Amino acid sequence: MLLLLGSFVFGQTKEELINSIVKNNQLESNCIGYGCSESTQFNNFQKLKNLSSDDELLNLTQHPNSVLRTYAILDLIESGKGNITDFFEQELINNQEITTFKGCIISSDLTYSEVYHSYWGKLISEEYKNQSLNLIETDSDLIKLDSLVIYHPKDITWLIYARVFKNRKYDESYLPRIKELAFERNNSYAFNYLNEFYPKEFSEETKEYFTSIFPKVKFDSENEIFYLHGFLEFLFESENEEFIQIAKAKLKNDNSWKSKSSWFKHSFQKYGVKF
Repeated sequence: MLLLLGSFVFGQTKEELINSIVKNNQLESNCIGYGCSESTQFNNFQKLKNLSSDDELLNLTQHPNSVLRTYAILDLIESGKGNITDFFEQELINNQEITTFKGCIISSDLTYSEVYHSYWGKLISEEYKNQSLNLIETDSDLIKLDSLVIYHPKDITWLIYARVFKNRKYDESYLPRIKELAFERNNSYAFNYLNEFYPKEFSEETKEYFTSIFPKVKFDSENEIFYLHGFLEFLFESENEEFIQIAKAKLKNDNSWKSKSSWFKHSFQKYGVKF
């Protein structure tokens, strides 16, 4: 009996906890499922954290398993330890997708998105507690993350672009890159930023883009379909009849949006679009 008890008590070694987390290979919140059951996966990481030094947790941020690595990074962000810029840049390079289980929702996410939104959400929470703060606009670390997003050579998930271009007005040195994202990479979040802060300065380029370039652009990927939706919103809301006709023609000639047809129909039927 004592031998069995000893085996149970001392069986939860760091190595065994790591192996269990890696085997489950799912990023889970503390409460999962419709009954809000305790997550064994989440609890295993909490046990591992309690057995580990700060240096050991930092080492786990380099672990080859993306779920374990992300757990370690998120914990360090929450406790204010480690370098958030390094964590985010590392995960941008890794560009790995993981399965997530939060509350009753099983989904997937990119590790860099989990890292970004963990830090962004932490600042939002701090602002909510003290409404005199304006951390989203002024926090130096978030500004660094947003700069990495804007200048990243590859397209990243649309939701982060949506955050980045709403977080603040950037120094004018960013304008050439934002212009490139908007008019050459067909990123509607970058375009909406320019339209919000520099509508007159970019009015001619906006007209040229929508009359000559936009009708020919293929919006195929998940990101691109979100960009298409954003551009169409601008065109329909412009009250410019030429732009409205361009939007209607795009919906007629481009079938990519049909993978999200209910969303597009709900958004644009009010403008008299016949589907």
